Amino acid sequence: MYINVLPINISFSEEVLTYYIKNELSKYLNIGSIVTIPIRNNITYWIVVWFSKESKMEFEIKSVIDIVCSFPILNPYQINLIFSISNKYFYSKNKIINLFLPNFIYNRLDKNAFQDILEINIKNQINTSKNKPVFIHNIWNKKYEEIINKEFWDILDTVFIFWDDFSIDSFLEKNLEYKDVAIIYKNSMTYSKKYKVFLEILSKKKNIIIWTRKILQYNLSAYKKIVYIEDSLVKYNYNQLEKYKNLDIINFLYLQNIFELYFISNIPSLDLFYLSKKEKFEYKTY
Repeated sequence: MYINVLPINISFSEEVLTYYIKNELSKYLNIGSIVTIPIRNNITYWIVVWFSKESKMEFEIKSVIDIVCSFPILNPYQINLIFSISNKYFYSKNKIINLFLPNFIYNRLDKNAFQDILEINIKNQINTSKNKPVFIHNIWNKKYEEIINKEFWDILDTVFIFWDDFSIDSFLEKNLEYKDVAIIYKNSMTYSKKYKVFLEILSKKKNIIIWTRKILQYNLSAYKKIVYIEDSLVKYNYNQLEKYKNLDIINFLYLQNIFELYFISNIPSLDLFYLSKKEKFEYKTY
């Protein structure tokens, strides 16, 4: 059995490499698992992106040294996102991995020998959605909680995405009941708290997430719905010197037919209008 892998936390000219793994070990691997391989006399961590039963390489293929973490740290849909973002923006794939597996999370996992992952019940589930995304145009400037309470009476398995910490605080002040039933994340949190929330999302500790745009980088496979509350002035997310459009990430998710997608906006951006027309979103007004 052969696996194709991407490097974690190192720069490497050959972004995707092929390695051999014994068949008796392959049953412990998943897309998103982490393995160690030798590179220039060093042992490095790489993430599995796909499998193949045969290789077209004409030279001898080296073998994987060990399986570090068999659990899929990243979901297959995130692996697809890495390649989609790379192709659209011409970014290096190993840099984009840092979006989905930030250094502060990877370093903490490594420090604890991945025991934190092994000790939780990871809720990776395969969602499929054939529903068209819904664009809710808030032309009468109603309060977001009014729309949410009316449209999403069943809010289980839902991720609510706000544009910044202030908008989250404002929403929670008016809807105190969410503080007990939702995983709440803010950009101002410490790395230690963010790491804890990362594990809570993987294990689906709660059925609702309230977060900013950063949540799009996390493994949301345990959830079914994404409610994206748009502010037309907040278009981009940044990673070091690079930036990407939040709606591009949403569009990639839509093309994979994984989540039920909803957009709520007072003043929609041109990008959202274009996307909704292009993909023929269901259109509602309030």
